[in-house]
Amino acid sequence: MPRKRTKRTRKSISNEGDETISAQNAKEQLNGEEEAYKEDSENISMLGHYITKEYELLRLVLSYLPLRDLNAAAQVCKTWQSAVDVIKRSRHARPQWLFWHSRQKEIGSEELPHHLFSRHFFSEPQLCLMFMTHKLTTTEINCRRAKAPCPCGSEGKHNCNMKHRILHYMRAELSNCPCVLVEGFGVVGTSNDLSFTAEIEGYNAYSGLLLPKTPSISVNVFHFTKEKCIRFNLLETISNEEIKCFTKLSPSTEPIRCLLLFCRENYSHTVEKLVPAIEASQGSKFAVGGGFFDSINVGSLAPMNERRHVCLLGIALSGEGIHAASTVLRDEITDQAKVIEVMEELRSCQLPGQDSAAFMFACCGRGRGWYMEDNVESACFRHLFPTTPLVGYFGAGEIGHKFFPETCLQERQKGKKPPNEDDDDLIRSYTTVFVGSFVKFFCDEENLDLGLLRPNLPYCLRFLILLI
Repeated sequence: MPRKRTKRTRKSISNEGDETISAQNAKEQLNGEEEAYKEDSENISMLGHYITKEYELLRLVLSYLPLRDLNAAAQVCKTWQSAVDVIKRSRHARPQWLFWHSRQKEIGSEELPHHLFSRHFFSEPQLCLMFMTHKLTTTEINCRRAKAPCPCGSEGKHNCNMKHRILHYMRAELSNCPCVLVEGFGVVGTSNDLSFTAEIEGYNAYSGLLLPKTPSISVNVFHFTKEKCIRFNLLETISNEEIKCFTKLSPSTEPIRCLLLFCRENYSHTVEKLVPAIEASQGSKFAVGGGFFDSINVGSLAPMNERRHVCLLGIALSGEGIHAASTVLRDEITDQAKVIEVMEELRSCQLPGQDSAAFMFACCGRGRGWYMEDNVESACFRHLFPTTPLVGYFGAGEIGHKFFPETCLQERQKGKKPPNEDDDDLIRSYTTVFVGSFVKFFCDEENLDLGLLRPNLPYCLRFLILLI
């Protein structure tokens, strides 16, 4: 049979011509973009070689970078790594804190803790202490939504498209820093610019503090399981060797300045026995604060088989950089005037305010339900200590006592002893314990790198640095 001829209209011929022109234009545009990218890459490479040769300029540029980008820049070459090492050693070691809360919306990807770590933190941390509400601790987020490396990456998995808890992303970001997460009925946190401090009860929130690595401070973390608590409570007398065996602390040679304790309610008697034993070992008292918990996550600080059975966790701070005091808002304090009176007494110690940090451990029965007003206690603290971030949580019981150091200047001038409490009660209820751990972080002022205090470089320049 004869083949039928296809009738080509003018319209079809015109369409074919348009498609050909469009394809040619797209190809020319792609070639132009490739050439522009190649030219930009050459310019970036030339600028990178120039910055590398100008060492002082290199240090200046890199000094603007937060810790995560700085660690990435150290991978470029030996010169950059040398500059990064110098910057890290000279940076002002200071506490760094996190705070987020929302009454209405769920947490967004940019509000996750690991994103704040990457953008705002400049000092190398040695411990991360986080407080989080229950709903947030159990929230699971997809890897793609989190915009972060998958926590399974250590096992060779990437972009597994599965959901992981917020804590897992935090630990992946802080791979070299141990992290403790305490779950509370509410949290206390301070804004990044120190403009306000809030007590969040009943909705999603987290707050946290990162203690930096510095020679003037030693941070030691220990934990007790149920079996360990039982064995410790059976001891009639507690020697220095037994304290070291149970806690890995040597208070007789390295006195503790501040001790944060978190325990389950059923094991509070272990706290009442441990603190006096440490005080007797080192021959002096110290600031103590903390609270009860229903859930705590210690991660790599405990062996895998003990992580679900931790009944008591202690964080001991010692060293010349610690100037600690603690006070208690008792259950008879029910108005703002009395809160200010107690805070004024704490301020009379004249402890360091700049580059410091403090903790608040409150009973879940206090807060708004206690004063019929929001943020009474934290607002009083912010008013009297405007440069000190305050973090903490609401629990079902508090640990702590009133302790003012002997270096309290006003009391020394009066020739009196610090006004510490006569009673040695440690376990409390319907109170708020302020461990003004007023942690003073020292650094070598001669080698101080002011890059920490500078604003971040424009994003394009930061991106340029990481591409070289």
